[in-house]
Amino acid sequence: MSHNIFSSVPAIFFAGALGLLGACFSGDKGDTVGPIDGGGPSDVITHSLELVVDAEAVAAGEAVAWVATIYGSDGTETPALASLSSDLEPKLVWDTSTLSPTVAGVHVVTASIDLGAETLSAEASLGVVAADAATLDLVLDPGSIVAGTSAGWSVAAWDVHGNVADAADVSLVTDLTVSGDRLTTVVAGSWPVAAHLGDASDEESLEVLADVPDSLALTLTPATAEVGSTVVASVTQADQYGNPTAEAWELAAWSTDGGMVTVVAPSVTFDTGGHYIVRAEVPKTSAADEVEVMVDSKGPVFKIEEPDRGEFTFGDELVAMGIVTDDVSGVASLTINGDPVTVAVDGSFSSTLALDFGLNIYESEAIDGDGNSTTDTRAGLAGSYKTMGDVATDGLMVHLKEGAGGLDVLEDMAEELVSATDLDALIPSPAYTAEDHSSTWFGDFTWYSVWLYVQNPSFGSVEVDIDPTAGGYLDVTFTIHDLSLDWNAYGEISEVDYDTDGTITATAIAVTMKVYMGVSGGVVSASVADVAATTSGFDFDMGGTLGSVLGFFGVESLIEDEIEDALKDALVSEVETEVPALLEDALGSLEISDTLTVADTLLQVDAYLTKLSIDDVGISLSLGTSVTADAWVSPYAGPGSLFYDYGAPDLTGAGMGLGIGLDFLNQITHAAWGGGVLDLSMDGAEMGLDESTAAMLFPGVTTVALDTEALLPPVFVPGTTVDWDYDLQIGDLYMLLWDEDTGTTLVEIYTSIIAPAHVEISSVGDLEINMDAPTVWVDVVSSEGSLLSDAALEALVETALPSALSSLTGTLAEVSLPSIDGFQIIGITASSGGAEGGFVALEGSLSEAP
Repeated sequence: MSHNIFSSVPAIFFAGALGLLGACFSGDKGDTVGPIDGGGPSDVITHSLELVVDAEAVAAGEAVAWVATIYGSDGTETPALASLSSDLEPKLVWDTSTLSPTVAGVHVVTASIDLGAETLSAEASLGVVAADAATLDLVLDPGSIVAGTSAGWSVAAWDVHGNVADAADVSLVTDLTVSGDRLTTVVAGSWPVAAHLGDASDEESLEVLADVPDSLALTLTPATAEVGSTVVASVTQADQYGNPTAEAWELAAWSTDGGMVTVVAPSVTFDTGGHYIVRAEVPKTSAADEVEVMVDSKGPVFKIEEPDRGEFTFGDELVAMGIVTDDVSGVASLTINGDPVTVAVDGSFSSTLALDFGLNIYESEAIDGDGNSTTDTRAGLAGSYKTMGDVATDGLMVHLKEGAGGLDVLEDMAEELVSATDLDALIPSPAYTAEDHSSTWFGDFTWYSVWLYVQNPSFGSVEVDIDPTAGGYLDVTFTIHDLSLDWNAYGEISEVDYDTDGTITATAIAVTMKVYMGVSGGVVSASVADVAATTSGFDFDMGGTLGSVLGFFGVESLIEDEIEDALKDALVSEVETEVPALLEDALGSLEISDTLTVADTLLQVDAYLTKLSIDDVGISLSLGTSVTADAWVSPYAGPGSLFYDYGAPDLTGAGMGLGIGLDFLNQITHAAWGGGVLDLSMDGAEMGLDESTAAMLFPGVTTVALDTEALLPPVFVPGTTVDWDYDLQIGDLYMLLWDEDTGTTLVEIYTSIIAPAHVEISSVGDLEINMDAPTVWVDVVSSEGSLLSDAALEALVETALPSALSSLTGTLAEVSLPSIDGFQIIGITASSGGAEGGFVALEGSLSEAP
């Protein structure tokens, strides 16, 4: 507008100049402007001015044509370059042909011109309306509202000249809800509002505030809690439309079942287990929320009524029963050895368990609704039992095989049974007598008389063959080779005395017999039948006088038969007596009577023959075994040693086989158990716990001791692990770790062990138990005084096992093996034997003891 003001000055000036010029040259047309002195009053010409604007109304700033005309009284019309002015716009912009008003309204435009002393003026009316809006002013009233309420809006418009423009066609752009001149929304935030009219626009923001809190959501971190733990509460608030709010809130918590809780907002500490309500609220509003919290840090209360710890069971089934409850979260599940068990409403349960022969581990786990578990691991024995002192008929078995390293040894012994002296003593003396007398006229006449004596027997070798038969007896053949005896005879021949001698020889004399054997009351008996003797190469040298006499009288063959029979009878008598006695003595020596000392308790181990059988392979013998403890020191007792009556092993692979039954080993371990072999006391040094280590594991403790008590006897059963023949099983070994200074209990646990094992023979002929790493079960009953984890406790248990196991296996090593007096078994190999693997099968060769 300032440009228009400055540009109007020369225009006015120019217009005025043109007007003056026009007045000067108007005489060219014969007109005069203003009064002209023409010679008198009647010649005065008057003038008037007319202003014509070429529109009734224009837009501000729009140019409109105008014309000013001077009319003389003399009828002249002269265009006038008048000056223009407006009553509304002091600085009206105009030029010689147009004017451009910028102020809206009805202008009275005045044109004026000076004619000499006369000033002419004229007016014209010109309506000026505002031009198109160039500036908008959007007004929001109020500028801030609460969600769900409304704000008014209005728009003022101006053109470029500052005139109020028409805003009727303004358009409003916004995401708010527009209803007439009201704006509404339920969503809090800063909402832009834009007004548009032509090229003009304006923008404002409506601040929408959340309403008062209507809802509240409470969150606890962490979401779960344990006894003594603290959770932190946080809330999210919203008004009725869901807009977040941030008003001050309050926190409270209480127990529904007598628990104790501490609230120091925003923290909540649960002092005891139970059920709790935690509440957050914005005072004086409906915004509130509650969270139920279950604090359950312990597993279910678990009581197993059956089986008891260290229980002996007869048979192969057991009904497990007990009660499991959880007052906080309830019992979610119960398993025994991995199998689910149904729990009744009152918490009771009952389940039938199939049992294995020997040690059974019962692993029970109860889980509550919060995932806490309570476990119980215990052990029991299942099977049959032998009362201590009773006899296991087949505790030991022996087999002597025909041939080398077996019955040949007895044959060698038998070959030494007969000596020349023995035969000499058995031959009648005289061996033969005969005479022939007759009465004659001159008296009694002796035709001949013989007194024959045999002495000084000798032989080359003795051969004995003992042949077992399928008939259940022994075929025994006793042969003397290269027999030679001296004889001498004297008597009379026709009243003439004579004295002569010679030699008797035989290639061999053999005695055969059947020997039947049996056992009664632990005593071996042997009886013979079908005894017969034969000779070969028998030669009685009866040359000389004796032969002549006997030949003359025809009794030579008779006396030869007599002497041969006498020799056979002598040998039969000897063999018939000595061979059965030899067998009775040799086999009867297969017995054991040992006294062992175990933990200051004497064990009496006995084994004696109970059965004997013969087949075509050899002789099989069974030894009944019994073991007793002089004093029972264990605080626990049971029905006896584990007993199965295993199938006999095949011991025919070597000259002599020895089967050691697991029933016999279990008799020993049972008696050793009663004698306290597993009841140990160890100090910290023996366990490898020095004072510093003890103090680290057990705060405030420097001296730790360990006591053990075995609730069950150790048992051997056939192996369940590849490459291991047997399992050594120890169940429910109670271990107590305690503070020696105060006597305070630190840890109580029950442990069960299954160790794969081999039984071997040591270099000195003792039983030797070799074991693989055991599987260990640990049930921690109490460990309040310990920082040890269950895994660490298990490791600690394993440090105590070697001592316990060495005491046990050392006891077994002291048991003598049955042997034949004067002989030993050499080259022994050990393996598992019997249909069930219930024997230690030792096989070797019987050899004369050094």
